[in-house]
Amino acid sequence: MKNNEKKLYFVGACFFIFLILIKPAHAEATKEDNKILYSDSWSDGVNHLLDVQAPVNAISVVYSSAFNGNALRVSIHHSDDFSSVANGTPRGEISFARIFRFTPGFLYTVEWSTSIPSDYKFDSMQPELFAQILQGAHGGLGPPPFSVRFVDARYQVEIRGGARAVPHVFVFGDPGADKNNVVHWRLNYRPDHAGTSAVTDLFMNGKLVVHCKECENAYANDDDAYLKIGIYKWWWQSRPSDVDERTLYFGKISVRRDEL
Repeated sequence: MKNNEKKLYFVGACFFIFLILIKPAHAEATKEDNKILYSDSWSDGVNHLLDVQAPVNAISVVYSSAFNGNALRVSIHHSDDFSSVANGTPRGEISFARIFRFTPGFLYTVEWSTSIPSDYKFDSMQPELFAQILQGAHGGLGPPPFSVRFVDARYQVEIRGGARAVPHVFVFGDPGADKNNVVHWRLNYRPDHAGTSAVTDLFMNGKLVVHCKECENAYANDDDAYLKIGIYKWWWQSRPSDVDERTLYFGKISVRRDEL
């Protein structure tokens, strides 16, 4: 083989090897774009990376007959000491802030499930959240841009783009009829303060219950909003209430980030 032929053969072989090497890298990048950020069925208890914002012993993993397996149990009382809990406000929540944050432009799919005990009494005098996306430090103070709550024995969702923005409110369902059953939730969420590319679709047991097209659903300049589940009852110790105890159960949760 002549020298020129050897050189061409060598260059061709190197190029072929290069193509082989870059293919997995491209596949990995695609896989990264459709990434499972978190998945938990509570089989190993409460993940140490989760931030527990609750009084002592308020959050635990137990066997639930409704889920036929492990579930996250959140139970708080009006008389609990919340002084050492986040902002000193009545709550029993799990924060996922140390695991992932919501970045504007990406589409996220959040799936979780809830079970309301048979003896649960709905507060007729004030609301309570059981799932929320809370703005990060860059967003500033204010109500969460997305939340699911109980209000007047109905499910209610609020979506907003700022602390003083008028929220988009959706009321649906009958939580009382869901007692002892498992309710499956799926949120498709693309944060966008302007609303132009925003997605906020909430499904309950496979049925679309919230569709807020081009709704502002994130605070301005906020690239570090995060997910929380549990019970948040901010007025409990400052305004009238007709309940003394709150207990809810949460099943498997998973969060996926899709491509831009």
